[in-house]
Amino acid sequence: MDLDQMQRRAWVSGGLIALLALLGLVMAFLQYRWTGELSRAEEARLKEALQQSLNRLSAGLDAELSATLGQLQPTPAEVADLGREAAYAARFRHNPHAKVFRELAIAIPNDGQLTLKRWTPEQGFAASEWPVAWTLLRDQLTSRMRGERLRPGEPNEFLLEIPRFGRPPVPGGLAEQDWLILELDPAYLRDVFLARQIARHLGPGSYQVEVYASDAAGTPLLRLGLPEGATLRRNALASVRLFERQRPEMRPPFAGGKRGRPDPGSAGWQLYASLPGGSLGDLVDRTRWRNLAMALTLLLLIVATALLLVRSARQAQQLAELQMNFVSGVSHELRTPLTVIRTAAFNLRGAVAAKPEQVERYGKLIQEQSEKLGALVEQVLRYASTRAGQVIQEREAVLIDDVIEGGIASSQLALDASPYQLEKDIPADLPLVLADERALQHVVRNLLDNAVKYGTETSNWIGLTARQDADVVEIRVADRGPGIPAEERALVFDPFFRGRRALADQVQGTGLGLSLVKKIVEAHGGSIEVRQHIPQGSEFVVRIPVAPPEMQDEFAHTAG
Repeated sequence: MDLDQMQRRAWVSGGLIALLALLGLVMAFLQYRWTGELSRAEEARLKEALQQSLNRLSAGLDAELSATLGQLQPTPAEVADLGREAAYAARFRHNPHAKVFRELAIAIPNDGQLTLKRWTPEQGFAASEWPVAWTLLRDQLTSRMRGERLRPGEPNEFLLEIPRFGRPPVPGGLAEQDWLILELDPAYLRDVFLARQIARHLGPGSYQVEVYASDAAGTPLLRLGLPEGATLRRNALASVRLFERQRPEMRPPFAGGKRGRPDPGSAGWQLYASLPGGSLGDLVDRTRWRNLAMALTLLLLIVATALLLVRSARQAQQLAELQMNFVSGVSHELRTPLTVIRTAAFNLRGAVAAKPEQVERYGKLIQEQSEKLGALVEQVLRYASTRAGQVIQEREAVLIDDVIEGGIASSQLALDASPYQLEKDIPADLPLVLADERALQHVVRNLLDNAVKYGTETSNWIGLTARQDADVVEIRVADRGPGIPAEERALVFDPFFRGRRALADQVQGTGLGLSLVKKIVEAHGGSIEVRQHIPQGSEFVVRIPVAPPEMQDEFAHTAG
């Protein structure tokens, strides 16, 4: 497969990957939209669920407080047997939630006026003046007792009155005989009643909670799960009213009055609740982005997997085609010398080669083709050895001049077949290198063969130099041919690779030579690179580490 085909297939593969990435982005966008819709639905569901929990909390709180209040009112039989004050005191002492009230009193009608008796544990019920904070309640109870219009005003949210009904002197129904007045303890309501209902209906630590005495701005009565300085009044997920005072419809009316109705002017506490970690919008946004990030990650993994699969498939296809080219090249390389040898042998056996000079010519031809065949077999065997991990044999200290001369001698056939001009520059004082001499000779031979094969088209000059550079010896093989294109220089050391010009000119080869050269050089701890030769051509630079100093000294002593 030539370079143009490789580039075309690379463009096709790149286009498929780009299309897959585009589809991934479209899927990510759709995922973002769908996640937004799901998030809005989840937001509505969370709001509704929390509001229902708060409604149950409020109902449970009112039911518990109503049950506590109902236990404080004595029956007519208890009042008849014990007396009014004693019956109320007995009920108060046996109530398990008596601590919810910080004040207990009885308002008793007396000649058109209301007498107030307040409770103390030491004296029981004793007559008392009306506290200033209870003035509105006193006036409203007096109006009710007289059948007058109730006086408007802002009620005390912690002050409750429970009427006790009985038979009036004039037949016609039930009338209010007296009123039990209770003042709630906000701290007990908050810390016992409210805390119990919050734990029951919301769960400990599940929500952020803030409670205010009314809708007006002020200091919150209770804060749960909120960081310092944060407030829920404006961004709460749900809210509910607590302790709203009402006169239930079941209460009998006082004499001449109307049936009781909820008091629209009553005030209660306001509870705000939200999710921990911020507002619901923030939580939904975080969830949305988290889901989007997970979706994008999955899409990226899919794209990366597809990219790796495409790349692996392309590499496998390229390798298969290169191997097929290698098999084709090797078959041709084997067929040519075998055909020449068979033809020369046939001529030698017949009458064609009757003269000694003809015999000599055919013998030389057989020798040349045999050496070519042997070089090809050696190259294939070396490649097989490198695949098995046996790149070089045992190394020893050798002279670089011997390595280069051996490489030139083994490449003599290729050199003789071309009108080349080999220019050598090898100093005599180069240090020893620790190497497999035969393997390094193969490196030099392959570089010279390539220079003859590809670099003598426009000039028959070949340069071979060696220099010491610090702790390495550099061997440079240069030519002044057309050179190697820049895009191919990174590929020339790949197995089975053959350049565009070699394929176009049908230059025979297996594509294994430079790959073997690189493996041999790297097995010696060295390196090889190809660069553009100035003014034109190519230059291969091989760097081999010098032998340790003790080997240098030992060789000098032996030579001396």
